[in-house]
Amino acid sequence: MTLRGFVLLLAFSFIIREPALSEPVQFPSAAAPLSALKSRLARQHGFLPLPEPGDPIGGELYRPSGAGPVPAIIALHGCTGRLSPDAEAALSAAFGRPGYAVLWVDSFEPRGIEQQCNYTPEPVDRVRDVYGALDWLARQPFIDATRIAVLGLAEGATVALSTVSPSGYALHLSTNRFAVAIAINPSCYPGFSVVTAPTLVVTGGPRNPTELKECRTMIAGRTAGSAPEQLVVLPFITDVLPSETYSNKDAAAVVTAFLQEHFGN
Repeated sequence: MTLRGFVLLLAFSFIIREPALSEPVQFPSAAAPLSALKSRLARQHGFLPLPEPGDPIGGELYRPSGAGPVPAIIALHGCTGRLSPDAEAALSAAFGRPGYAVLWVDSFEPRGIEQQCNYTPEPVDRVRDVYGALDWLARQPFIDATRIAVLGLAEGATVALSTVSPSGYALHLSTNRFAVAIAINPSCYPGFSVVTAPTLVVTGGPRNPTELKECRTMIAGRTAGSAPEQLVVLPFITDVLPSETYSNKDAAAVVTAFLQEHFGN
């Protein structure tokens, strides 16, 4: 999937009436609880086992016009890093039109990282970044903390699934919770079959049948204790932009309908 192509198609499928106001923001990633071993060693040496503090990170916040509190989307870039300012602004304005705030989290630039698409000895723990963003956003008076979504693209989509998976440590990072999750072209793993919030997974089939099969297997593994998890497969377009891009109308309709279903108009 060409991430730039998908972003542009999705952004321009909306009729943008008013641009969202944007500002750079800073916040720490979530503190990580110590492992049982580190906690025991700390106590043995007479120290209080405090969580490991998070890194200082940041991003770009787009606010819709009008009074709050408003629902919000925490948006996650792929393994190549932030989108272009124009692409982020276009997408944020598209979501801002129905009254959503959008926070694009930058996990790489504050750490001096260009990308982590290839093997990385110490990959960034982006789940901590997401929960740090959630805690910061939930404290803002113009945000409705009960209506915050996480939306990820490519690698960011896999991170989005991790944030709503009870199988990892994510739920120990914060008392705040995401209302919904949207994963666009993620890597699907069996551990994501159970989620703690309604989740939309959007992927394409013709280009990578194996990936589609993995996503279908993941959805089929959902148990009674899971929140709803929905898989939408969209056809590729070959005559508009590169063949990996999705149908703009279908993608826009699916994402917008899902958000409106859970957040209202």
